[in-house]
Amino acid sequence: MKTNKIKTISLLLSLGMIISIVLGASFPIASYAKEESHNIEVILQQTSQHMIKNKNSFIEAWPIMGLVRSGAKDIDNMSGTYVTGLKKELLQKKGVLTTSKYSDYSRAILALTSLGIDPKQIQGYNLLDYLSDLEKITIQGINGPLWALLAIDSNDYQAPISTETLIAYILEKEKPTGGWALSIDMPEADVDITAMVLTSLSKYKDRADVKPYIERGLEYLSKAQKPNGGFETLETINSESSSQVIIALSSLKIDLTKDIRFIKNGNTVIDTLIKSFYNGKGGFYHIENGNVDKIATEQAFMALVAYSRFKEGKPALYDMTAVPISVDEKLETEAEKLENPFKDIESDIEKEAIIGLNKMGIIEGVTKTEFMGNKNISRAEFATLLARAFNKEQSQNHGFSDVHAVDWFSGYVGAAKAGGLIDGYEDNTFKPLANISRQEAAMVIYNAAKVNALDVKMEEVELRNYLSQF
Repeated sequence: MKTNKIKTISLLLSLGMIISIVLGASFPIASYAKEESHNIEVILQQTSQHMIKNKNSFIEAWPIMGLVRSGAKDIDNMSGTYVTGLKKELLQKKGVLTTSKYSDYSRAILALTSLGIDPKQIQGYNLLDYLSDLEKITIQGINGPLWALLAIDSNDYQAPISTETLIAYILEKEKPTGGWALSIDMPEADVDITAMVLTSLSKYKDRADVKPYIERGLEYLSKAQKPNGGFETLETINSESSSQVIIALSSLKIDLTKDIRFIKNGNTVIDTLIKSFYNGKGGFYHIENGNVDKIATEQAFMALVAYSRFKEGKPALYDMTAVPISVDEKLETEAEKLENPFKDIESDIEKEAIIGLNKMGIIEGVTKTEFMGNKNISRAEFATLLARAFNKEQSQNHGFSDVHAVDWFSGYVGAAKAGGLIDGYEDNTFKPLANISRQEAAMVIYNAAKVNALDVKMEEVELRNYLSQF
């Protein structure tokens, strides 16, 4: 009897093997993620500290919102500076932040909402009023309506345009194969835009008219995922695409470590984001083995915040319906007169530039009361100013034969070189002790920063080429 049982079991096992070989394509084998070994909370802490340390680069809507939603401490100064800057911009532009990029209003609404500040009453303006004309909102493609939908839904606001109008527009723009692209002229779907659309539709995931679109979008993302778990845009695997997918899946309450649609060879998108793009010190790269990148860092941070909130059972990243909203009644007036600590600065133009940079901690006087603008500054000192002004991370990878690792300025020269802000000479030297005037250096930095702040149409490469002359 026992022998018969063994024979029967052997026969069944043999049949099972034959069936699996012949019909294997019809019975996919589940792919399980490797045991998660990433300490997300530690990485969030490191990244938030990196952003706070380099705060001049991160006083913008997305980083501020990400920091608030992460529960980061010691950001009152950053958030206060952001709100003051926004109110001053509204004052100077008479409430019109833009006439072509309406997602700027949505972004401001989301940041203010995270801070508990009413976007309907900010500097005397209702930012939701600008989300009224679908034609204007869609000037920038589907980006406009998807962020408008997220902004309105973030605290169940009432806006001139209805959420149903935005949803209908978004669904209509689905590509034939599933997913979405920035423009209707683009024939194929795009990972980043598809992920952002899915995030915007996450609140409506159980609606019968929306659910099929979400499922097709998820199917598109699953097929687009690479063997290492990552995602690409324009045939380049990058961190930002992975970050947007993490936000989308977390917003849809999909566990990316367990859903086999998003596990490839045991790898998840979280694995790729951390293993391939994290520098271990709070910064993220755009591409593997690249340099720490501001946009990559803030998007990766928001992705990990979204994932952490999902794992902890908290409301989604953009779901701020539980955040109490109050009116910020303080109105900004004309900019405060800058206090001048330097008795040797007379020209109004120089005063604005030098005092402003001093207040930001970028430049210092030779003494507490003297700037000595006519005194020469070395190229090494100027590279240091540039690296500080543009918040570049120090690097020893500069390649100059006359700049040595023991030199105090070596890391700053490497940072400015990596950022394309300065260059050396044909003989592979930098000539760190060659001079330019301190006043000239301050004006170069100030003008470059002012160009960016005023959004003048100057290409980044042009700005870098201009600075490279020094």
